[in-house]
Amino acid sequence: MKSKKLIASLLASLILAGSSATVATTIMPEVTNSVAYAETVEMPVSSKTTSDGFQYTPLLNEVTITGYSGTKTAVSIPSKIGGKKVTRIETGAFGNSTTLKSVSIPSTVKTISMYAFAGCKNLSKVTLCEGITTIDSYAFRGCSSLKTITIPASVTKIGQEDFDRETMQRYWAHGNPFTECKKLEKINVSSKNKKYTSVGGVLFDKKKTCLVAYPNAKGSTYTIPSTTKTIGQYAFNGCSSLKSVKIPSSVKKIEAGAFGRCDAMKSITVPKTVTSIGVGALGYTAPKTGKGDVLKKGFTVYGDKGSAAQKYVTDIDNRVPAQYKGYIKFKAVR
Repeated sequence: MKSKKLIASLLASLILAGSSATVATTIMPEVTNSVAYAETVEMPVSSKTTSDGFQYTPLLNEVTITGYSGTKTAVSIPSKIGGKKVTRIETGAFGNSTTLKSVSIPSTVKTISMYAFAGCKNLSKVTLCEGITTIDSYAFRGCSSLKTITIPASVTKIGQEDFDRETMQRYWAHGNPFTECKKLEKINVSSKNKKYTSVGGVLFDKKKTCLVAYPNAKGSTYTIPSTTKTIGQYAFNGCSSLKSVKIPSSVKKIEAGAFGRCDAMKSITVPKTVTSIGVGALGYTAPKTGKGDVLKKGFTVYGDKGSAAQKYVTDIDNRVPAQYKGYIKFKAVR
């Protein structure tokens, strides 16, 4: 049986960092044939397939789903295969399926990996059972028929592992699993969840200090609540109809890719309270051809002189080729 490739732990913020040779800098890996562009490793050759099309890898006391070759439009992932609990849906397992319309994920599954259902354009219903603890970034990226989803109480991690270059430590970063879900109107969260909550359909951490994910179809304008201190990685990424966002002075940090691919947005005002802006957070869009993200010509960042907003634009100009300098402009408000 042919071995199936998995994405290695290459995070988008690390891919971008230090890149100066081209403006077509990757903010996030792209998905092709259910696998993200990144360094890859080989799956064990012991992968098997059930009679109904679930491809899986048996481990010591558990099973991970690695793919699906069945033809059903409504799929219920089994809780057990060969007497072993199914505990994980691996990267790209259902990626780019054109037949999948609904999926039910059992309580035995603990982790839904990056890109697990990415590109499933006809997927309109997802049932997440109590028991799931982790949903990785991009897990449902590009599920353009999905309108609502409910996060169960058991979920404690939404995002991805990241690396802090200052402390040289790995940490869990809040990240958006629902980028480019064009019809997504609302992200619901169980009231019993101790880590996350929904505010008007927008996903936040329980303390409402980190905005984790904004649903693409919620609206074209949005005022971020004043409790917010951090705009998480890719929080608004792929919200193609979003035109304007008002950022309150409570916000201190805008993480990597936060407003990438917001194609209707022409400018943004960043308050002076923001001290950190992640790589590719503002002014990037998808290229007309090829992979990766490119600078959005004419995008304007408004902010105070000497602020993190000015530094963000200056740093971009310092690292791109001459013909791309000035694509993103900074204008001082005072």
